[in-house]
Amino acid sequence: MNTEKKDDMTIRIVGGIILGIFLLVFSGNSQSNSRYSLTDDELISIIEQTNEAFDLAEEKVLKIKPNPDDTPSGPDPDPEKCICGGTGKITHGDGHQTDCPYHAKKNE
Repeated sequence: MNTEKKDDMTIRIVGGIILGIFLLVFSGNSQSNSRYSLTDDELISIIEQTNEAFDLAEEKVLKIKPNPDDTPSGPDPDPEKCICGGTGKITHGDGHQTDCPYHAKKNE
């Protein structure tokens, strides 16, 4: 394994740990977290700032240009951007399929 792949793996592991901690802190429904009730816009802003910070760190520390299209695909109202490709079925890593929330064929 070359150094660049090791560094990339290290970034992914650290990023996953930070994201996991972030989700644990802000996703609870207990009374103690009620003071953190954030709107969707506030959450999106935090996520965007976090992504920008990781890109900046990747560029400054590892001296590599971040790939802006490395975010995973997911369901999207636009069939061109949707992971189902407009078919209505999402195929998962283990091969099973689920209905797409936007493009699933409805039984009438």
